[in-house]
Amino acid sequence: MKNIRNFLLGLIALCLLAACASTPTSRIKKNRDLFNSYPPEVQTKIQKGEISLGFTPEMVLMAKGDPDRKYTRQTAKGATEVWAYTGTYSTTDRQRVQTRVHAPDVGGVWHDYNDWVTVDVPRQHEFDQFRVEFEDGKVSAFEAQSK
Repeated sequence: MKNIRNFLLGLIALCLLAACASTPTSRIKKNRDLFNSYPPEVQTKIQKGEISLGFTPEMVLMAKGDPDRKYTRQTAKGATEVWAYTGTYSTTDRQRVQTRVHAPDVGGVWHDYNDWVTVDVPRQHEFDQFRVEFEDGKVSAFEAQSK
């Protein structure tokens, strides 16, 4: 029992540590000199986890952390780099499935029984929660999924 309790406490501590590692404050601490070189209005935005047009990739990384996906988007002006921060949600699909059971009856004679059952199938969906586009090394557009 004591081992299970210690394991759970260690797991909780690890989860808390992982959550702390991904905050603007922890990223600022790792890059204090770079953060201090930014103007006060940029520092305030980064501390809040926000970005603005014209931010550099380093500023976005400090405010938002590493993106979940990076890809290139072609526009009339040329290629833009896109960073996507994703979220997930779960749904459940209810499906009707036919089953077949091979079982004995009361007299011991084996029969095949067919029946329909309803099962719930969990589904995990990913979506872009926040997207940032860069042109010439600066944020040219960003959008957030409305809640």
